[in-house]
Amino acid sequence: MKFTEGKVKVLTNDVKNLTQALEGYINKAFYEGKDICASGGLVLKTTNKLKEKIEELKEVLPNVKRLSDEVKARAEEALKKAEETLSKGLEIKKRVKEFEAATNIYKKFPSEESKKRLESALNNLKYPEDGKLTLEDYVKSCNPYKKYLERRVKEKVG
Repeated sequence: MKFTEGKVKVLTNDVKNLTQALEGYINKAFYEGKDICASGGLVLKTTNKLKEKIEELKEVLPNVKRLSDEVKARAEEALKKAEETLSKGLEIKKRVKEFEAATNIYKKFPSEESKKRLESALNNLKYPEDGKLTLEDYVKSCNPYKKYLERRVKEKVG
């Protein structure tokens, strides 16, 4: 498939916009403490979108025949910044998904091993440490995670 410099510019712009959006949602949810449910949910959604766009740009970039140094430099700079932000989003997503899995396993198989996994997952929700709010606040306040706590882990909530 043939890619042009214009395609690189469009993808670079998409990556920049999604990076800014993800940073904004992370800051709004965890550092400013504003509307944690909506912003937290958008962090999870935007992380996926950003990951896809980064992969697409990385795929297109080496396959463009005539690419000016300026456009290439901008694309690489956008990728670098996006990957840093993406790592924050992926960390948040990983911890939320582990909580979700641990509560599900604990509900279905309430063994000592699954209880330890659940405790570990609950401890991992104390992230970000330097924020006004944490993932723990997110799961205690927002659906569907709030329901998981109520239904799957009644004696653990406190």
